Amino acid sequence: SCKEALRIFYEVMAAETSNLGLKHLAVGGVYIGGTAQKDSQFILDNCQSFLRAFTWKRKQRDLVSEMPIHVITKEDANQYGVADFVSRRYHRIT
Repeated sequence: SCKEALRIFYEVMAAETSNLGLKHLAVGGVYIGGTAQKDSQFILDNCQSFLRAFTWKRKQRDLVSEMPIHVITKEDANQYGVADFVSRRYHRIT
């Protein structure tokens, strides 16, 4: 079913998110943002499944378990990121 496919997708995403968190030693946490409010809501609704996949590490389980997960729910957050990037780039040129 579609719901099962989404569950699997988000479990894979959780596993890869923890891999990136470990790769960058993101002790301050990882941030997850989606293109739609419903993406973030699906993660929150399936929190246990997501957390299980996120922490499924053998050697680094303790480190990953301490890593905060932040879900960005503001729909236009990507626009703030672009504005910040452009602002920083513009100030370097002048």
